Amino acid sequence: MALINASHWKIPAQWEQSTVFEIREVRIGDPIYHHWTCKYGPVASQVYCMIVNNCTVSTSQPNSLAVPIIDEHGCSLFPNLIPHVSYMNDLDAGLKSNAFSLDIEQPTITFHCNIKLLLKMQGVCRRPQCIPIDWYQRRLILYMYMHPQIYS
Repeated sequence: MALINASHWKIPAQWEQSTVFEIREVRIGDPIYHHWTCKYGPVASQVYCMIVNNCTVSTSQPNSLAVPIIDEHGCSLFPNLIPHVSYMNDLDAGLKSNAFSLDIEQPTITFHCNIKLLLKMQGVCRRPQCIPIDWYQRRLILYMYMHPQIYS
């Protein structure tokens, strides 16, 4: 479940919260898609862009530990499990992943992200760039090659 809390915002915005619902019938490994959209209108969209960041997952247990999965720059901390956030345009983002669980005893998880608005500089959105996912995959292959005793 992805939650967006925009109650403290001073800038009027219309959020399309298509991911703010609980998925009840999903199995581990099933594809899921998180989607965030901010509608400001044509003038404001020339001024702002958004970044999805500081995402966490936690179990449904009270006081459960929130595990960071996307950092303050909007980059995945576990790129083999959760990819980096993709941006379709300046105010529209998505994340395609597969359903997973943190604990076999607690299969339900809560997915929470922050949305930050950035001012464009000369019409350009200056989001931080994430390290490409294939870099992690190449590094893992190199590590496996250099440490065959671990993977044999």
